Amino acid sequence: MRIFFYFFNAKLFNLILLSIWFFTTRNILNYGIFFNIIIAVFQMAQALDTTASKVDENELLTALPIMIPILLTFLLLHRIIKYKSKNDILNEEIEQEIQEVLTAINALEEHEDTLVAELISLRENQSNLSKAAYQKELLRIKAAIERKIATD
Repeated sequence: MRIFFYFFNAKLFNLILLSIWFFTTRNILNYGIFFNIIIAVFQMAQALDTTASKVDENELLTALPIMIPILLTFLLLHRIIKYKSKNDILNEEIEQEIQEVLTAINALEEHEDTLVAELISLRENQSNLSKAAYQKELLRIKAAIERKIATD
């Protein structure tokens, strides 16, 4: 009975450590760890099976028909998730650039509207201003337009 508990606890400890490693690893090494987890589970199941006389003899051959489809499924899911995550990142970057461009366009349009409004109000108030003051305001608006053109 001691040998059984020793063997079972060793496999359980191995399974716990492999599981922790499996859930904390984020690369393709995950699938190699997953194979070891499957083998450890088969070894534990064989230890609990009282009809088997030899332990640790054919676990790999018994586990292969189960591991291969699971591995292929995980590899396919890995590629799909990797593609989708790259696609989502690119979409977010494109959306951010579009928002920045739209914000810049809106700011330019608002600035143009204020310059046009200033020019219209200056023309309406031309009779109230002296010639020098009117020319000074025209030069100020011209300089603002030139700055806007230079920054674009």
